[in-house]
Amino acid sequence: MEKPRAEACPNCSELLYKPGPIDFGASIFGRDIDFPKIISREQTHFLRCPGCSMFVLMQPAAAPARGFGFEIHPSRKFFEKIPG
Repeated sequence: MEKPRAEACPNCSELLYKPGPIDFGASIFGRDIDFPKIISREQTHFLRCPGCSMFVLMQPAAAPARGFGFEIHPSRKFFEKIPG
């Protein structure tokens, strides 16, 4: 199994969240203080960087032992405002 790694913001390089995938349920419903809240718009997901306040594009990912989570999208795109 691949060792979890810390993810940095593609804009400012500050850590976005602790190592490992973000737990979907805990993040969407704000029940886990270790993970930031995922913002979902239609089929697109974003996470706000605590350092630069940019919205980082995320994608669904498998989370070992939890089933489902999020990771930074391979494009590493970020936005000043959520596209809409």
